[in-house]
Amino acid sequence: MMTIDLLVLAEVFVISSLFLFITGYFLFDRDNLPFAKGMPIIVIYITILGFLMFFFGAFASSIREHGVTLGLPFEEMYLTSLILIGLSILLLFFYRDPYREIQDGIVSPADGLVQKVDKHNEMIHISIFMGPHNVHVNRSPIDGTVLSQKHRNGGNMPAFSKDSDQNERLVTKLDTDIGVFKITQIAGVLVRRIVSYLETRSSISKGERIGLIHFGSRVDLKFKAEGIDIKVSEGNRVLAGQTLAIFTSPLSPSVNEKIIGEPKHLLSKIEATAEGD
Repeated sequence: MMTIDLLVLAEVFVISSLFLFITGYFLFDRDNLPFAKGMPIIVIYITILGFLMFFFGAFASSIREHGVTLGLPFEEMYLTSLILIGLSILLLFFYRDPYREIQDGIVSPADGLVQKVDKHNEMIHISIFMGPHNVHVNRSPIDGTVLSQKHRNGGNMPAFSKDSDQNERLVTKLDTDIGVFKITQIAGVLVRRIVSYLETRSSISKGERIGLIHFGSRVDLKFKAEGIDIKVSEGNRVLAGQTLAIFTSPLSPSVNEKIIGEPKHLLSKIEATAEGD
């Protein structure tokens, strides 16, 4: 009896130590994990609690046979553990952050379906819809400097709906070699929370992670059409980092073009910083 009691206590100690170790690892060293920055810590607690309860439930018969009485509802714990483990697998799958190859040109900010490719008023508009099975970590489509970020409250329409333009969203504007580049992260129908990894006036590289949208979402891009060759069409499925368009730099501008172009570029930066959506 004493041996079994000590064995059970030792196993509880090991599992508890593992719980604390993994929790600390996730809290203080998340950058080295294949999961999204901004993933709620509750996901880790659910995972560990599920496996902890699974141990007691799975070995309930063995524990009772050895006369160990802990006063715990083992059968209920076993069933609950299976539910928690299943839930944790779904959550970890959703918050995964795998490696993505960053290709040439302007690249996709997310995994998903190309929902819209449109050229209007000398501007190009591209929308990428992310379903529940897609990775929801977003990346920068281009090198640039963050001019502004503005969060807008809104509705809770499904992200694939045309009316989702009025949903909660985060509008980020970058100063790039092709002018002001607008990225709009749109929340979907569920959690409706957008996490940004950026700070105003910070420089970002193409393919760098810029944020996370929880549970169902869309990313819209808007940039100047001049010198742009679009490489995707509506209905295509893309991965983050995959080429959406190629930018061909024009010939070196003349002195007069520089004199006219620089003030226009400066004005567009000021307008981008001051205006809303």
